[in-house]
Amino acid sequence: MQKHVEVALKSLRSGETPHDEELWEREWETIQAILTFLGISTGEIGRVADVGCGGREMAFGAKKRGIDYEGFDIESGNLDRDPLPAQPKSFDLVFALALIEHLHNPDNFLREALRVLRPGGVLFLSTPNWQYSWRKFFDNPAHVQPYTPKALRILLQAYGFESVTVLPGLRVRSKRAYFGKAPFFRAAFRPFRGAGFPRFLTGKSTSIFAVALVPES
Repeated sequence: MQKHVEVALKSLRSGETPHDEELWEREWETIQAILTFLGISTGEIGRVADVGCGGREMAFGAKKRGIDYEGFDIESGNLDRDPLPAQPKSFDLVFALALIEHLHNPDNFLREALRVLRPGGVLFLSTPNWQYSWRKFFDNPAHVQPYTPKALRILLQAYGFESVTVLPGLRVRSKRAYFGKAPFFRAAFRPFRGAGFPRFLTGKSTSIFAVALVPES
């Protein structure tokens, strides 16, 4: 029974159609664009850890970019309490897309992210924005812990991350969409339209991206 529950929760966590290469490619394009906007060199990213990786859909984009990819999920241990099976300071980037809201306590995950990231390494998170998603947040029974942009920033700073930036969870947008006036409000209530954009790249967003750096020393 437990195995079936874990598989069901993994499916709920992903929230996307598996093996859709176009869909997961836009996740890579979004991550790279946001890091570039923040002045973080994507050329220095040689090894990534995908925590809460589901079906390891992000591996295809990593291979395409010549990046060494390693995914961790329920088969790697309980992310609420178990260490990641990885060496200290062994990754340039750790990303966890739609994971942290599924953890009863983020302590283990954040400490492990700090442990496995090299000095100057990058943590990239996504999670629903409670300010705009509260009506539907618990419609997903695997959701246990909501966050606001302010709460997520305070949490990451409390664990020792530096240069913490929180942004609306928009995909493949201009810099202004992420950093302009009231970006979370605009993302939640004003659909983004544009010639040449496929329909799945447009629309609203009620989620958060957070980017944080490990101190250099």
